[in-house]
Amino acid sequence: MQREPEKTLIEKIKSGDLKAFNELIELNKNQVFQFCVGLLKNREESEEVAQDVFVKAYNGIKKFKGQSKFTTWLYRITYNECISRLRKNKKWLKQVDLDEVDYQIADIEKGYESLENEEKSKMIERSLNELDHENKTIVLMFYFHEKKVEEIAEIMSLTKTNVKTKLFRTRKKLLHIMKGKLKMGAKELL
Repeated sequence: MQREPEKTLIEKIKSGDLKAFNELIELNKNQVFQFCVGLLKNREESEEVAQDVFVKAYNGIKKFKGQSKFTTWLYRITYNECISRLRKNKKWLKQVDLDEVDYQIADIEKGYESLENEEKSKMIERSLNELDHENKTIVLMFYFHEKKVEEIAEIMSLTKTNVKTKLFRTRKKLLHIMKGKLKMGAKELL
């Protein structure tokens, strides 16, 4: 079965076609869920928020005018729902389980190169978790969800210049955090 273009689906949804809405959910559910997991760090909570996002999207679809891409509009709803959940909980939901490792990494450059891909991913994830939610969101959207600066600005109600500045500063901060983790040794990384 070939999927219809989003614009056609949106028009059908606005007319009350639930089948079209289900198809739109199928097109976007993985990205929305992954974005939620990236911010909330809790699978169950992310599932709930993702469901809330699609309920809000369905209820608000008639207000969508098509001035931006549908996915930008959907990410805006997702971002707002995640931030609301974080405020409700009044803390970041972190799930860090530290594994024991018997070796230390002496040199920063050699240390990072010697890490396995899984270890690098864990280090990057833990480094991202040390950022405040706004900067973490910008990095996640830019690098992991491949959003353009313009889209991020629209989703987060920021200027393009502000997004670029935050992205630049956050990269530097991440580099500093990762260097510190490498200096601490592999035990702290995993």
